[in-house]
Amino acid sequence: MKKDLYERTRNVFVLAIACLFHSQASAMGSPAKHCNVSISQSKIDGWMRDYVPRGANGRSSAAAIYKINKQGYVQHNIFQKNAHTPQAVASTQKMLTAYTAYRLGSLDNRVVWNSDDTIYDVQGGRAILHPSGRRPANGDAMQAKALIKTLITQSSNGAALAISRSGSPQSSRSFMSSLNQYAEELLRGETNFKSYFQNPAGLTDNSSAYRFGDPNKTQLSTADNMARFMGKFGRDEGFKKSMSENGLSYYRNGQLTKAGSTQAAGKTIVVYIPLPRCGEQGVAVALFGESSSTQFNRMNTFLSKLRQELGYSN
Repeated sequence: MKKDLYERTRNVFVLAIACLFHSQASAMGSPAKHCNVSISQSKIDGWMRDYVPRGANGRSSAAAIYKINKQGYVQHNIFQKNAHTPQAVASTQKMLTAYTAYRLGSLDNRVVWNSDDTIYDVQGGRAILHPSGRRPANGDAMQAKALIKTLITQSSNGAALAISRSGSPQSSRSFMSSLNQYAEELLRGETNFKSYFQNPAGLTDNSSAYRFGDPNKTQLSTADNMARFMGKFGRDEGFKKSMSENGLSYYRNGQLTKAGSTQAAGKTIVVYIPLPRCGEQGVAVALFGESSSTQFNRMNTFLSKLRQELGYSN
């Protein structure tokens, strides 16, 4: 297997949450500077140069920042850089895995943790069941919803694989077919759709053990597509309610974030930020950067500056 299968995400979501939403309570009570978001391209270009200057494996960095209306559609293109360039997106894809289980109505279905899940789990953050707080063992039966919190907060690859067997039939291949169908449906007619996902965790490898889709397609997406997905998720009240009921308490406030890291993708982060007092509108962001150990800190600085422009206090 290629080395990037063993690249750990190391709880990147926890780091992103701590930096992104430290001041959420006070921010939501502050008026936005202007609901029609206007940030100069030169200012964001400067943030990109300072905080997301490169991508992984010799690629340029990529970004998409969009104003989202209350229906979840892009209302205004705030910023793009290499936004339509396909690349690996790492664990940010787990947002689509959670969404697919929600859409399938399979979160209450029971799954059995198996040895494949354990192998997947070792490669990412270790799974922790909600609300018991214990780790799953081979042969344990659980409802899929017990794995949602660990899917996002621990970025557990094992949880992603187990959840992918929650549908009917209990098949990861069938689940991925639904995931790709929903992904295309979400963005149909809006943009240049360039996404395809082979497995529920966001891993990139040629091994058949990690491929549950078309063998002739590569697991890729774009900053544009990932930001648009986040816009849809940020405006889907049913999805957010389901996530909050299954341990993700901050979803009650409408803010979503997921980070990821593999050698193929570098450091990636997707975010939906509600606009304070702006009638159910928000801003969706996707950033693809380099693989350095400091990239997440720099991305969070970028996002902190963006939040200030949106009327949040940091």
